[in-house]
Amino acid sequence: MPSDTRARKVFGSEVIWAIKLNSPIAALLVENGLGVECEDRLGFSALLHALDRGKGRIDFTGMLIRAGADLTRRTASGFTPLELAKQNLNAQHPRYPRRDGITKDWELRGVTLQEDREAYDRLNEAIRERHPSTQAGWFNGKVTPAVHVIDIQD
Repeated sequence: MPSDTRARKVFGSEVIWAIKLNSPIAALLVENGLGVECEDRLGFSALLHALDRGKGRIDFTGMLIRAGADLTRRTASGFTPLELAKQNLNAQHPRYPRRDGITKDWELRGVTLQEDREAYDRLNEAIRERHPSTQAGWFNGKVTPAVHVIDIQD
């Protein structure tokens, strides 16, 4: 069994570390089989970190969705990627990613409403493809929660 790297000990995995650093190496790690279902000490998955960071140098959110990340996985505090994406949409923009202890304040880049909208739409579309009975949408400029549609037949 390989020894733990500093990135794995501190951030849960090298994938999360690369996303937090806005590094394109994240794509190489995922392409070469490093798992996308990793989480940090707080239970936040790589997908949640990608949603928090915005588009960055590459589209980390899209990369993780294409790689098969679990789109409905709840954090230790109980929320899903779609709920974080909705929270991001309803924030004041530009919004700044959560402080992480490794990124300097001057390295943080503001995430635009356009980026958050694209991430939300991409995530919502992927959820609908994987789970056709789930719907979410917009109402009066705010994101409405996902609901499960039950098809009642006579």
